[in-house]
Amino acid sequence: MWLTSSLLAVSEADDQPYLTTDIKNASEVGNSEQQYTTMGVFIRYVDPVVYSIYLVVGFLLNGAVIIMFIRSEEIRKPANVMILNLVICDILNIGISGPLQFLCSRHPRDLVMIGCKEDMAIRQTLKAAAALSLVALSIQRFFITIPFQRHSSNTSNIYLAVYILAIWLLAMLVSLPAVLVMGVYTYLCSWTAQDPYPTKVMVLINFLFYCFLLPLLMFVFSFVTARRLKRSVKEFQDTVQNQKRNRSANVVIFLSVLFVICFLPYELCCVVLFWIIPKITQDSVGLTFVISKYFLFANACFNPLALYFCSKTFKALFRKYFFCCRCKCVNMK
Repeated sequence: MWLTSSLLAVSEADDQPYLTTDIKNASEVGNSEQQYTTMGVFIRYVDPVVYSIYLVVGFLLNGAVIIMFIRSEEIRKPANVMILNLVICDILNIGISGPLQFLCSRHPRDLVMIGCKEDMAIRQTLKAAAALSLVALSIQRFFITIPFQRHSSNTSNIYLAVYILAIWLLAMLVSLPAVLVMGVYTYLCSWTAQDPYPTKVMVLINFLFYCFLLPLLMFVFSFVTARRLKRSVKEFQDTVQNQKRNRSANVVIFLSVLFVICFLPYELCCVVLFWIIPKITQDSVGLTFVISKYFLFANACFNPLALYFCSKTFKALFRKYFFCCRCKCVNMK
């Protein structure tokens, strides 16, 4: 999440003045009329439009899901608590991380002065919480298919509270290296060259965490769940309850695919920048990161759409609240 500061730090540490000067000028194009590179144009004109769209669309779609949980009893069930937690994470990412990233790209030096460590802690925690919520959702769906879980229709409120608390505590734990390891935060928050190795290690760990470990857990639990459900359909016939569980499994798989599509470009760009550092123009480096960040924040807008397309219940409720269609909701497990 440290686009401009990271680019500056890496360029200085590796004696690449063509990156340092150009990217700094491009990032401060709002204060100077002399730099009109492609990256400068994106930061000055495209960024405000994109982040404004994310704010409006994200709050509208995720806010609608919050209203559905408040007003619609058919989805206000223990099995859907992780979906609610994911929606809350998306709202916080759009409302907090998005504006912070926008300010960082336009006024990086001012943000460093205000509180770079705090900024990194907030954004890393919210990003990790959204990702871990998806993993928790896939695990929850898996346990619902286990026989002894099928007959316990009411999950303990204490269990759910502990489950959600564990997600947020783990998310905070994931964000700690960026703010507690001196070799990381001094490198990312300082405009003078520092030892880049701790930051490189952290970037690589983040890449493996978000692009390998978490997606692996999501897909393993999702596909095992889907396989269990297909087996139960053969054994107990194609009941309405099994149809609901199949649609629920499809929702988790779709959300997992969207997660990989949205997170992979940014994490991969970080690894390329810190470990490979290709000799390409600053516009190419800057634009690649800008676009990868667009994908990262787009995930918060895509998740409600996944609920719409994969769940008959949420589709009916979206139509009800957005188009005033009186659709009979099919309960989602």
